[in-house]
Amino acid sequence: TGLMTGQVADLLTAQGTAQRVRALCTEYGARPEDCGAVGDGHSDVAMFGAVGCSVALNGVPEARQAAGHSLRTQNMMDVLAVIHGFIRQGAAKPV
Repeated sequence: TGLMTGQVADLLTAQGTAQRVRALCTEYGARPEDCGAVGDGHSDVAMFGAVGCSVALNGVPEARQAAGHSLRTQNMMDVLAVIHGFIRQGAAKPV
């Protein structure tokens, strides 16, 4: 539906997040370096290393250190600003 509901579809392990990103990239024909990921915990660290734009949102210290960007906010528009900057840099290529 294109809405963020907060519902968890699958609980993934640390390596599972990175594997899921790679699988989605293959499925959609996208390069991982052209993709972004948002996370907050230990299990997101590997995923952050698998994408071009990573955002730790209210993350634990390990996530903040691993991510390219770290935000402490309740406003999802702040995350969109980071992603928009990534796109404007020309880092992401359209699929």
